[in-house]
Amino acid sequence: MPPRFAVLVTGSLDFSLGFEAQADLGNVAGLQAIAIVRQFPRSDLVFDIIRRLPRDHVLKLELFPSRDSACKWLREHLVVTH
Repeated sequence: MPPRFAVLVTGSLDFSLGFEAQADLGNVAGLQAIAIVRQFPRSDLVFDIIRRLPRDHVLKLELFPSRDSACKWLREHLVVTH
């Protein structure tokens, strides 16, 4: 069984994800959750694109007003399995 992990997407490092990267992000083996921090108008667009893409597994995906709330949600939703 692959390791489980989550991703926090923020704009604090001033980067952007291309469409191909967004599509691939939703299908990475072991990815359980993605939290996106709404820092810029494009955050909503990234959220909508990732949410609508077909994937092979259930992916928890949420949009948050702050990094702290996103990190708290990720900690609560990241299930550790052994």
